[in-house]
Amino acid sequence: MIPFIGTIYGLLPWNPLKFILRTSFLSDRFHPVRLRLLGHNIHLNQGPANVNALFRNKHLSGYFMYSDVLYRCFGLPKKALHVYKADTTGPFSTDNVSVEPRNRVEQRTFRSYHQFLVGSGLPALCQRFQANIEKRFVSLRAAQSVHWSTYGDLEELFSHTLLAPAVIDSIVGPKLLQAHPNFLADLSTLDENFLGLMSRLPKFLFRRGFSAQNRCLRAVKDWHNWARMNPDVGATVSDSEDDTAWGSKFIRDRQTLFLEMDGQDHDSTASQDLGVLWAAYHNTVASVFWLIVDVFRHPEILEQVRKEAQSCIIGYDGRAPRFDVDRLLHLPWVQAVYAENLRLRIHGTILRKPSQDLTLNGWVVPKNEVIVTCSTTAHMNPSVWASEARGSHPVFEFHPSRWLRHDEQDEKSHFSFDGTEGSWIPFGAGVHACPGRIFSKYQTILTLAIFVTMFDLEVTASEKDLHMSPNRFGFGILGPVGKISYRIRDSAV
Repeated sequence: MIPFIGTIYGLLPWNPLKFILRTSFLSDRFHPVRLRLLGHNIHLNQGPANVNALFRNKHLSGYFMYSDVLYRCFGLPKKALHVYKADTTGPFSTDNVSVEPRNRVEQRTFRSYHQFLVGSGLPALCQRFQANIEKRFVSLRAAQSVHWSTYGDLEELFSHTLLAPAVIDSIVGPKLLQAHPNFLADLSTLDENFLGLMSRLPKFLFRRGFSAQNRCLRAVKDWHNWARMNPDVGATVSDSEDDTAWGSKFIRDRQTLFLEMDGQDHDSTASQDLGVLWAAYHNTVASVFWLIVDVFRHPEILEQVRKEAQSCIIGYDGRAPRFDVDRLLHLPWVQAVYAENLRLRIHGTILRKPSQDLTLNGWVVPKNEVIVTCSTTAHMNPSVWASEARGSHPVFEFHPSRWLRHDEQDEKSHFSFDGTEGSWIPFGAGVHACPGRIFSKYQTILTLAIFVTMFDLEVTASEKDLHMSPNRFGFGILGPVGKISYRIRDSAV
């Protein structure tokens, strides 16, 4: 049902973003709203206090749709669905669990993701990404000059040349893209057709998306077969959790994790890994694209970001700058543009089911009924984001200064999250926050810093083309309506 609703959003002749802003959902008296839709109760959760209360609750699961996404978008075989449908234990339950430990798919994948993206696997992942993105920036610089060069699609620069291949290689190693150079183009096509794949409409209506899905799966299976046949290529797993065949210990260990579960085989594991690669591609590429657009279209903001980035350069590797990334991640303007970009561009729906009755602001949500939290109502709330304390800027405009507070004692601007709890939820919040949020921030800010210190860029697309498209409303960061043309040159002096 929810996938069908998402598809309808994309087909609407009007922009649902503006519709939501014109409804009573954005009043100052937030409370949950219950809708009866297609025979089901849907609870719309809104308001900072209710959002915080929801995400603090451990008795929630988002996996009730996970198997449908894997089946429809990433080709999970039908025989593998049962283990997902049977597991209603959530990631934290320990008492009265009737599912065998090896079949607790939500708990086991939750722990695996957290080890890779929050725990011991994160430093090695970040190091691999830094090496990969620097290499691609050096190649880009070699192709440019101090004179302007004009191109027709800025998104493609990040989805095919810079960011996406660096992310993919950092997770699974270089073999996949080396053996299948069209994989990123196919993944992009899959991403463009995601809502159609999710729908229950006839497959022939989305033939292009399903063809791309099949090609992506064949590529992943081919790489899996190679990795299984070459477990000792180059070196074994090191203390840094690198793996020369699988790219990372995380990906290698998933082979064992899923094959231990009922109904799973190499085909279902390939679908799982395709889902990981799409998730790494989907939001971060679009996020960096918009961030570059917004920063370079505001010269005064570019000046501040460039100054902070240059202050963190500790040397050069070839023709690419190397940064003190820990310091870079904590500078005020860099954090402000990052946070404002996600506030403005992410329009997602977070779906959860409670395993027991849940009370929100005096309203009881019965167990096993769907709770929908929309980031749009949180991120576009004028009482929070257009307040006098945040500069009274319109909510639909890019103003990083919302996030900065001037300290009269040291006469400096400081980044602050104060007052945004429950109103800034690009990754969810609480115990259910997206585990990839730390890596996402790392790769976004590092890519931005390298770009602004190496290149000048001018967006030449029309204002109409730069409008956000509602076609993926509800599924994260929206793309632009049209192709974004641009000019670029080497800014080296």
